[in-house]
Amino acid sequence: MTDFIVHIIDDNASNRELFQDLMDSDDLPWKSHASALQFLDAFDPEEAGCLILDVRMPRMSGLELLEKLNADGVTVPIILATAHSDVPMAIQAMKQGAFDFHEKPIDNKALLDSVHRALDRRRQ
Repeated sequence: MTDFIVHIIDDNASNRELFQDLMDSDDLPWKSHASALQFLDAFDPEEAGCLILDVRMPRMSGLELLEKLNADGVTVPIILATAHSDVPMAIQAMKQGAFDFHEKPIDNKALLDSVHRALDRRRQ
């Protein structure tokens, strides 16, 4: 069975470190990216298991990245995480195909459960 990589995309270094530590605590392989554009430069759809994606980032937001990946036909599960959410944003994200949506501060168990469900879906 392939060990898919969890991609962490957040412009806040502290948030990335928290997510990295959480993935390490569950022995999940990960790669970290400080922006959506940095992620796109390194993205290999064959290795990607899922994305943990911040919504609000400079230059390209998480929702814009989600829209681009959809337009490109990429089917990797995307888990959105944000400290600045509202109901219309969550609805828009889910309509665009987001796998799950979490508000910061993150509930670690809930996020890990989402990651495992996303990886299970990706393996299928």
